[in-house]
Amino acid sequence: MKVLPFKIPKVLVEFAFNSQLQTKIKILIIIFTFALLWKIIREIKDNKFVSILALVLFGSLIILNQFLFAFLVLLLLKLWNLLSPSLFSKRNTTLLIVIFLMNLLFWFSYGILTNDWFILFNDFSSYKFWGITKKLIVAFLNYPDNYYTVLNYFRTLPILSLFSAVSIIYIIYLSIFKKNINQKLSNLTGIFIFFSLLATILNLPYQETRYTFFIVPILMILTIYAIYHLIFKLRVGQKAKILFTISSILIIFIFSKDFNFYHIANIDKAQINYRMNYDNKYKVHLYRRWDVKTPTEYVKENLKENDLIMINENSHEYYLPKVDYFNFDINHRMFINFSVDEGKKERWSNAKLIYNNDDLINFIDNRTSTIWFTVYPDVGNLSAWGNDVADELTLGDKQIVALHLKDTIAVTPDHEGTFKEVPFGTGCVDFPLVFGKLKELNYCGPFLIEMWTERADDPKQAIRDAKDWLFERMREGGLIDE
Repeated sequence: MKVLPFKIPKVLVEFAFNSQLQTKIKILIIIFTFALLWKIIREIKDNKFVSILALVLFGSLIILNQFLFAFLVLLLLKLWNLLSPSLFSKRNTTLLIVIFLMNLLFWFSYGILTNDWFILFNDFSSYKFWGITKKLIVAFLNYPDNYYTVLNYFRTLPILSLFSAVSIIYIIYLSIFKKNINQKLSNLTGIFIFFSLLATILNLPYQETRYTFFIVPILMILTIYAIYHLIFKLRVGQKAKILFTISSILIIFIFSKDFNFYHIANIDKAQINYRMNYDNKYKVHLYRRWDVKTPTEYVKENLKENDLIMINENSHEYYLPKVDYFNFDINHRMFINFSVDEGKKERWSNAKLIYNNDDLINFIDNRTSTIWFTVYPDVGNLSAWGNDVADELTLGDKQIVALHLKDTIAVTPDHEGTFKEVPFGTGCVDFPLVFGKLKELNYCGPFLIEMWTERADDPKQAIRDAKDWLFERMREGGLIDE
């Protein structure tokens, strides 16, 4: 069970003392590292406390094979002008590079020549040189865990991401090597990098761009400044420089299709609001929305005076004239966020909260009024959370209007579960049992295959294969004939 709110880096040092030779070499590396750091510390002339603290942290992270983290510590403190200028003299910079490369060489050699540390990863592409090297690169350079966040931006907003990346590198270059750079700009760049990394260190539910939306305005400011700074170096007139700057910004932010005026002008229309006109990557970037308006419109048209409305999605409340009850599982990790008044009411709708299955069934069976409430179970989620799927389907039999079909990897004390991109047949869902129970319940409603095909060479064929596989399981369960 994950307790800490932060991701844990892949640290190899715990395995580096498994033999006398490894122990002796590692101790020598540690001694040399801090001996060289001491030579640097002796020459620091100002900002001593922060500079010494930064060097100790740098050395410790390098010893723990956290090379990217160590570099970023020095970079951020340098951008914020908290380090002594003498720390980056030619001699001291050379010593820092020697420390970095010495430890990098040790850890790479150790990683290639031993296999004790393999247990840190469970997804080696191969156990040959290149497969091992890729995992070592992850251990060395992917904490903070920023790879997928950056990759998702490049997949979704390629032109903006490219120009932004170049702009950030350019501003970092100016901040480090040019003395006349505006300190406020360096501070802003440091703030951008700090919050970017903080968002990738936290244990967030998904690796999606929406968690870093709050820093996009800073990124745009930095990108615009970099364009302005480069163009104003051109030997042309002032008006031409201004024209070039404005034109470049328009080209990047408009004609790149990264920002769409049609989207902004039609944000309240269904095709935009529910992401109907976008590919899946852009839907994820904008945050997926489901069409909750259509079913709520049907309820409003047919609602009678004494009818009761029960929901389990907050978004329905916006379109409904009232919400009487809110159904939410007490075992869900978000329950504490949704419940108030000692679990009696849902926080946002102020509706009465029903969080126990027995209470829900009793409430429905003993109703005196029509209750607008339907169930759309996901057999993958039910299985991953350890529910008895057959019992759950039986409980919701009269309210089930459709089913989601996907495979998942179960939640355990040591694994948070996998709910996306699990190939059918490799997870924990017992599909023949599911379809057998549905046969017993005489279910004849629709199914929706829930899957992600971004990594498939042929997405349409992947969908066809999944459909064929599920039909075979339906036959095994007796839901359909041979």
